[in-house]
Amino acid sequence: MAGNDQNAIQHALNAAKQTAPNNEQQQQQIESLSSEL
Repeated sequence: MAGNDQNAIQHALNAAKQTAPNNEQQQQQIESLSSEL
């Protein structure tokens, strides 16, 4: 089940990258979240 949750999180992160590609602060937050997966 944890793998499915991680997939959902990864899809959300990818969506966030697409919706705000030029927002450096959000990009840093995405990267820090990704490193915790």
